[in-house]
Amino acid sequence: MKFSSLLEKTSGKAVFAEVSGILGAVVKTMVSEDISAVVVTDGDKHIGMLTRSDILRTWMEKSAADKKPVLVRDVMTRRLISATTEDDVAPVVQTMEKAGIGHLPVYDRQELVAVLPLTEILSHQVVALTDENRVLGQYIHDLRDAIHD
Repeated sequence: MKFSSLLEKTSGKAVFAEVSGILGAVVKTMVSEDISAVVVTDGDKHIGMLTRSDILRTWMEKSAADKKPVLVRDVMTRRLISATTEDDVAPVVQTMEKAGIGHLPVYDRQELVAVLPLTEILSHQVVALTDENRVLGQYIHDLRDAIHD
């Protein structure tokens, strides 16, 4: 299965945060948009991801007494792993699992078309594999019937 077919079945909304942005403002956007990750930009360049996990980790490390604004650059994951709509899902999922990332930006040519959580990717992959298994099972059943006729 390629990401292009997966994107037909999902929303995967792409939201951006500027690297110099204030974390609190980005958190408000994430809550209002009901998303758990944003793509971090520096001008037009996509340079990383900011996830709910990044935010929680930073919140736990900062003391409540520290009133200084936290910037996106202080919290974001700098290694941006992404896929294209033409990539096969299975090897990308393996890369995500090895890297310990839970959100994947997906590009069509140079345009970001979605940010997909690993759970959603896996859910669609399970459905696709279940369908494939059913079709193969029916094929084997039909072959057995043809042999016995």
